[in-house]
Parts: sequence; C-alpha cells; structure tokens
Amino acid sequence: MTSPSQPAQMAAELGEAEEGWRAALGIEGERWQVEAMVGLAPYLPAGRRETAYARALDVARGLSNAGERLGVLAGMAGQLPGDLGSAALREALGAAVELKERSDGAPRRPGQRASATPLALPRIHN
Repeated sequence: MTSPSQPAQMAAELGEAEEGWRAALGIEGERWQVEAMVGLAPYLPAGRRETAYARALDVARGLSNAGERLGVLAGMAGQLPGDLGSAALREALGAAVELKERSDGAPRRPGQRASATPLALPRIHN
C-alpha cells in the first residue's frame, strides 16, 4: 500500500526538496504529514533542516489520539537531531503515561486484574 506521504518523498529524491516540502505541508492527516516532513528534512538546505524537524515535531505533538501520538513520536525520535530527538522521546513517554493512566482508570471486566507492573519511565538527562 502506498502511503500519502510517498509523492512528497519521491520529489525530494529527485532533487526537488522545496517542492516536496510544499507538498508535505498540504498532506491531509497529521500522521502522514509528519512522516513526509521527517523524510524530507534531510534533503532541505542545511539552514532549513532544524526548522523543518521542529515543525514536524510540533505537528506530531498536536495529534489528539494518545496512541497514535505515541507511535509517531517514538518512530521519529531517532531520526531527529539532538535536542529535538530527546524532546520527541519525552513526548512519546508522556503519551505512554497518558495511555497507562487512562487504562488504569478504565472499567474492568469481572475478574480482570489491574496491570501488575506500573509503567517505568527512565529519567532523560540532557
């Protein structure tokens, strides 16, 4: 299956990074837009890359579904440079905590156990 972000990434591979970036900004669906933005950022001029990565991170932070936000942020964390990667990882961990807390407060079926182990979050030092 072709993802909606593929045309933008293909444009970048053809040396048309700016056109690809504009196409990425027009993608409907934040998840796909983030995927395209992160995929395109390395092809942009050096002076624009960090801003592009930061914009992708902002879009990912805005995902309303915590599960989707967790997956997108965790997936992009290793692709972002320096502090942006650390920020994405912290945000992903925050989404995981949100999901954990939501599941802890969810009604349980008769006989269903609560989670035996709490979600352990390592402290990230910058």
